[in-house]
Amino acid sequence: KINIHDFNVGIKYTSYCYLIRHIGVDIFDCGTCVLMPSGGADYGENILFLGCALYNSGLAIHNQNPNGSFRFTNCSVDYNSSVMISDGGHIFFDNGHIEGVHEYTSTTKDGSYISVTNSTLVMNNTESSHVPFKGGGDMLFSNNHIAGGTFGSVNRHNLVGDNSTVKFDNSKSY
Repeated sequence: KINIHDFNVGIKYTSYCYLIRHIGVDIFDCGTCVLMPSGGADYGENILFLGCALYNSGLAIHNQNPNGSFRFTNCSVDYNSSVMISDGGHIFFDNGHIEGVHEYTSTTKDGSYISVTNSTLVMNNTESSHVPFKGGGDMLFSNNHIAGGTFGSVNRHNLVGDNSTVKFDNSKSY
């Protein structure tokens, strides 16, 4: 098993990084666990994380590459200050677990996209002013179990901030 910890950035993908598969990697105690900045050449295609854990960090996933995508399958993202930010690219998170954060996801530009499907989201922040989904891009939450925190304590107008397009499809909250 590979453990990556105590770095400003756990893994950074730049020019000529593509078709990379991570299996069972833990990334923790970092400023940002996974980062794909903009400005590189020929990179960002099919970066896959399978059965990995990203935890106890400032930001779990950050994609700034408008042509890049991260794919997370059967992964856990636990107790980071923020979960996902897409500043232009795509982030796909499927069959995973997200828990204990202050801010969930944000997309900051048109064309950026985040999809969270078939996953469990445990929201621990119960502040009524908390906005877990915000930005200027698109987000899809489909077939998820959403528990606790914000969903149980505020009305739907406080769930989405800024100009986000957020779609909840067949997700349940208890």
